[in-house]
Order: sequence, then structure tokens, then C-alpha cells
Amino acid sequence: MGAAGTKGDTPEEKFLNTKISTIMTVEKKDVVSLSPNDTCEDALRLFQEHNVLSAPIIDDNGVCQGFFAMDDVIISLDRISKKAINVDGNTESPHIRSDQARELEHRARIFLNHKVKEAIDANRSSGNMFLGIRSDQTVKDALLLFATGVQRIAVFNSRKEIISILSQSTLLRYLAEDTKRLGALENEPASSLGIPWKRLVKLTDRALVLDAVETMHERSVYSLPIVNSEEKLIAHISMSDFKRLYLTRESLGRLLEPILKFIQENREANQKPLNHIVAVAPTATVKDVVLTLVAHHVHQLYLVDTTQPHPTSLISMTNVCHKIFSNTRKEVLPGAPK
Repeated sequence: MGAAGTKGDTPEEKFLNTKISTIMTVEKKDVVSLSPNDTCEDALRLFQEHNVLSAPIIDDNGVCQGFFAMDDVIISLDRISKKAINVDGNTESPHIRSDQARELEHRARIFLNHKVKEAIDANRSSGNMFLGIRSDQTVKDALLLFATGVQRIAVFNSRKEIISILSQSTLLRYLAEDTKRLGALENEPASSLGIPWKRLVKLTDRALVLDAVETMHERSVYSLPIVNSEEKLIAHISMSDFKRLYLTRESLGRLLEPILKFIQENREANQKPLNHIVAVAPTATVKDVVLTLVAHHVHQLYLVDTTQPHPTSLISMTNVCHKIFSNTRKEVLPGAPK
């Protein structure tokens, strides 16, 4: 990766060798964290108050015991939706869809009172990952982790204390400050990124909110396009939409609401239409994708060709990180045969 010249002198080589400490935007004193005894309700409140999607769980000794994130919320909700419970001596309900409103509220209390540490311990078998990096490591080291789909990384000092949180968003914001850091990738077509429309996991507009929860968990995705019977894109839902669950904590019976109603209320709260999506045109470059993701504060966008009945593909920050990291592997290591 990179143009000809003195090794390490090109913008992209300097970018790859940049120390993590250089691009950290969160200082230790500002790290938003949870304790092992905090509940899911505490976590949702924290996410909303600080507009974040995750937080490290730090015990009284300052040791990080993992991350609790919106994807853990999704998994925990999904587990509870399938857990048989007995309310007031009534027959056990095998699935949330068959519950009465009273039982749904009971399950909501179970979920909201669940300890975050217990939740991530239970979720680890479902792929929950907690990864860290030292502040003296480089952007290239971070890209290796982000390219696998990890959304956030804990940054440790030499005493193994968390001093910051590094996210995909932080890395792309740093890239956006000078897109020359992308090197030759800067002008590559955006169509070289993303997942084709035909391969995307989609949700029908007749689905319930619970269907989105279950689908995100079962298919390990962080967003879903909502389509009608003709597979026309009419809305989009992502992890960020579930931060509003705390606003309706008195009854998570909203899990049984139509998905479009749920999305509509979220969009109205942000003064946006139901069909609001962030998109780029087929002529867009990787540079355009980076700048658009950062400008709109989103983790994914669509590649839209107006001559087509639906988007061409969905591009995420992970796709960008994977592309950059893949390019670094083309470098010739010192002493290796050319």
C-alpha cells in the first residue's frame, strides 16, 4: 500500500504507523463506564445520556471485565423472549409473542434488572468479544481488529488500565481529516466495498420490532433494510434505534409493535422522514464513503443507483476498515522475496 518513495514517508504509511495515543479522542477521566452490578436499565440510561452504543464494565479495582454494548442488549432481549416464565401461577409462556401485556411487562422488569456482567457472561457463547490494544500500538494493529467486525477496542496503558475507547468511528474521523491517508484507495470506486443487495439480510415491512431483535441476533448484523413485498427499500433500522428503548421502559411490550411504527417514532424524534437513508451514488469513491459516513455520524450507508429499483449494496465502516487492512497485506515485508 502506498506510492513510491522513502519508506514510511507517504501519508498512508504515516497513517498506518500512527500511534493509537495520537488518535485517541477520549481521555481516561471521560471514559463512560459501568460497574459489574449495574443493570441493563442503568446501561440503557447511560447510553442515552452520553449518546454511546457501548461502555466498558470496570470493577472496584479498576479492572475491565468486558464491554456491554447495544448488541448485548439485543442478545439479552432475544434470550428473555425465548425464556419460559411463570406469572401468578399461570401456565408458562414459551415465547413472548403469546404473552399478554401483563406478562410482557413482567419480562421487561426481568430484562431491565438483569446485571450487565451476568449478561455478557451469558452472551459470550453467542460471540460477545472484548478486545484491547495498548496506546503505543499502531493504527495498523487496530485495523486488524476492526477488519474482523469488532466495533470498539479498549485502549490500555502499561499498567493495564483502560485509558480510552477506540471505535471505528474514531478511526474514520481521523482518516476524514486527510483522505490522502487512504493512499491509492482514495479514488477506488465505492462499489468495491460493501455487501451486494441480493446477499443482504432484510426484514419485511410487516415484521414486528421483536423480529428485528431476533434477526439481528441470529444473523449477527448491526442493521437491517426494511422492504415491502416488491423488495423496495422503505426504511432502515440499526442498533442506534434501540437506544430509545429506555424511553419506553415501563413496557417493553413495544417489542410487539409493527417495525415501521417503531422506526417512524425514532425518525420523528430526529425530525427525519421514515424513509431517511444515507446514501452515495454509483460514481462515489472510497474517499466519498469515508467523508459521508463521518459527516452523517452513521456506521453504514447505501450505494444507490437511481436507475435500479433498489440499492446496489450496503457499505459499513467495517467494510472500509477491512479494505484498508487488506491493502496493507500487499506490502512486502523486509527481507521477504519480491
